Amino acid sequence: MRASAALSPFAGLAIALGGVCVGGCPPSDTPPAFPSDYASSYVEVRNCRRSPDHDLAYIRVLTSPEAAETYRTQTGTFAEGSVVLKEEFADPGCTDLDSFSVMVREGASWRWQTVSSDRHVLEDGALPRCIGCHSTCDPQFELTCTLE
Repeated sequence: MRASAALSPFAGLAIALGGVCVGGCPPSDTPPAFPSDYASSYVEVRNCRRSPDHDLAYIRVLTSPEAAETYRTQTGTFAEGSVVLKEEFADPGCTDLDSFSVMVREGASWRWQTVSSDRHVLEDGALPRCIGCHSTCDPQFELTCTLE
């Protein structure tokens, strides 16, 4: 796993503070916001490509089934509980899974997660880094960045 994607700025700060986790760090038993069978139950909405953000990782975007049409057409609003899942890879063939970035629709806003490739939640909540970037990307739809 690439160190740059594996450790968030918060995780790096936690290490510097001797293991004390601050800001966005979930309890150790926080589950990922997507099922373990996501590869067969979620819908691919963007195929493998280089991401201009997320440490320039190669990415593939999937959604929970109820979110696919909203994501693809960029119309309406995402239903409560909708999930947008970004797989992040270390290689251009999208075979060497590095981590996940997750958006979960909660009311009128999103909950964000950073998850390691072994499904350990590294960050969870209203993550300022995620919100800051997603609120300024262009084009965007409901804070989903939709660059081709």
